[in-house]
Amino acid sequence: MFWASHSPEFRGSRQYRSAILFHDDRQRQAAVASKERREAVSGGELFTAIEPLQTFTPAEDYHQKYDLRRHKVLLQAYQELYPELEDFVNSTAVTRINGYVASHGSAEQARTELELFGLSDEALDALRRVIGTLQEGIP
Repeated sequence: MFWASHSPEFRGSRQYRSAILFHDDRQRQAAVASKERREAVSGGELFTAIEPLQTFTPAEDYHQKYDLRRHKVLLQAYQELYPELEDFVNSTAVTRINGYVASHGSAEQARTELELFGLSDEALDALRRVIGTLQEGIP
C-alpha cells in the first residue's frame, strides 16, 4: 500500500519527500527489505528515506484530509460533527471517507459502511454520488 500510494521516484524537498520512519531495528530491516524489493521491480533508484522516528510534526491544516476537502458537502458535514481540527483529523470515519474519495478501497465496501459514518441524509447522498463516480476507478 505504501509504495502504491505515492511516487517514490520523485526527489522532493524535505517537506514533501517520501520517507519511512521506524521505531526499532526490526522495522528498519523490514523497511530496507521492502525498498530493495521495490527497486528490483522498478529497475531504478527510489528516493524514499528510511530514518528513525524522532519527532513527528503533523502537516499544515489545509493538508489534513486533503481529498475529502474537495467535496464541500462532505467536508462541511464532518466539520459540523468535529468542529475541533484535532478531532476531525483523528476521526476514524473522516479518515475512511477521505480514503474512499481518494479511490482507495472498493465501492462495495464503502456502500456496506455508509450508515456507520454518522452523516446526514444530504451528506450520505453526496457520498453515494462520489462513490458512484469513482466506482470505475477503484477495485
